[in-house]
Parts: sequence; structure tokens; C-alpha cells
Amino acid sequence: MLSRRIKTLFSQPYTAVTQLVVISRHLNDDQQMRDRDMSYLSTEAKRRHDVCIVGGGIVGLATARHLAIRHPSLKLAVLEKEVQLAHHQSGHNSGVLHAGIYYTPGSYKAKLCVEGFHAAYKYFDENDIPYNKCGKLVVATDPDEVTRLENLYERGLQNEVKDLRMIDGDNIRAIEPHCVGLKALHSPHTGIVDWGLVARSYGQNFVKMGGEVYTGFEVTDFRPTQQSEDQESSGIKYPVTIIGSKPVCNEETLQRDFHIHIQLAFIHFRIRQ
Repeated sequence: MLSRRIKTLFSQPYTAVTQLVVISRHLNDDQQMRDRDMSYLSTEAKRRHDVCIVGGGIVGLATARHLAIRHPSLKLAVLEKEVQLAHHQSGHNSGVLHAGIYYTPGSYKAKLCVEGFHAAYKYFDENDIPYNKCGKLVVATDPDEVTRLENLYERGLQNEVKDLRMIDGDNIRAIEPHCVGLKALHSPHTGIVDWGLVARSYGQNFVKMGGEVYTGFEVTDFRPTQQSEDQESSGIKYPVTIIGSKPVCNEETLQRDFHIHIQLAFIHFRIRQ
């Protein structure tokens, strides 16, 4: 049931979808935002949203941005427990833009890697994000490795890796004089980029499209909403409460929690094949 609802949200025109209320310590202090170099964050808490994504890494922000593009009428929010976006793995990795050489042909990993590879460069160019299309050599230094390299080459061809070629030792040195090998795969379009910067750019795009980003909001629990000022004859409009761990105001009813209301949660995952 949940998977069908998520699939419908991403593939069909909006008809009815999760709604939520946010009551949070939103970043609404101009000096605080300047200190954190996050001036693009929205500056007032609207308290009510249709869809909420928990986690301000690159997966959560890309999801939020995609929803904002496909469903501009929705009121969307991203919740991030840290004081800045992409604070963990999204901002601390090798920065490689993989062309799709290694994955099993026909797998989702192969398909999404190659499609995402081209889409990423297009996004970088459109949004003035610096990158280095430095290329990559995968080098075989003994006969056994040559056999494995040939298998990788076949995978790359099946995955339609752009301009992938097998080269010999002389051509290896022409590309990288300090590298010695029998043969190598040359992927000229493999590159490097600051993925943390990319994630924060997604956040900027999301906010410009009307989305809300709440940092310093660590989600600790989900509970049924007991009552709501938006309650309708058919029931509570925002039926699920998300609980955060920090105080946000002096209202007795909130005390030490901040709250949100939803029916559907987006959970980040890894594809395994």
C-alpha cells in the first residue's frame, strides 16, 4: 500500500496527498543564518505543509526538489537535525561522478547511474556549479587483471558508458605519464564535484520554488494527532504528529517538544542488487 502511494505521488497528477503541520524552531534570525552561510533558507514557519521529507542530505533534498517541480501546488518541507544541510555523508565523500562502468547491465544501479550521470552535468551547467571532467583510468598491471578489465569493458559498453575505450600502455602514459600498466579503460567523462555543494544547491532551488527547510529539527517520534484547529467533518486534516527533541516556544501545550502532522513518511534507503 505505501509503495503504491509513493509511486502515485511521483508519477501521477496530484489529487490527494499527505498533509502535516510543522511547529518548530525555524531559522528566522537573520544574523543566525548569515553566521551559518545559509541565507537561502526560508525565514518564516508557515506551520502547515502537505508533504514532509525527513533528512536534509542529497537524497532528501533531491526528493523534495523533484516533488516541488512535479507538484507545484503542494506545500512541502524538509526537516534536518543538523544546523546545515548535507552535513554528513552527502558533504563528506570522494566527490566522484561515476559514468556507470561497474554495475550489472540491466540493473537499476546501472540504469540510474548512467541517467543520473548525464542529468548531473546538465544540472551543474544550468546552476553554475563548478566541476572537473578529469576522466578516469582503470589500469591492469598483470595478465589476470587484463581479463577482469575486459569484463568491465563489456559491462561498460552494455551500460552505454559514453566514449569508453580500452587503451594500451603507451596511451596510458600519454594520458598520465606517471601511470604504468598493460592495458586500461579510459572513461573521459568521469569527473569530480563537491556533492555537498550540489545538495545545498538543491535546497536553494527547493526554497525558491516555495518549499520550506527547517534545520536544527531532529525527529524523534511519530504519533497520532489528538486534535487540530484544521479538523474537518471527515476527520483531522493533519492526522499524524512528528515529534522533535528541542524546545521551540513557551506555549504550555508544547513544553519541550516541537510537532508535525502527516500520513506518509519518506524513508531514505539504498538499492541492493
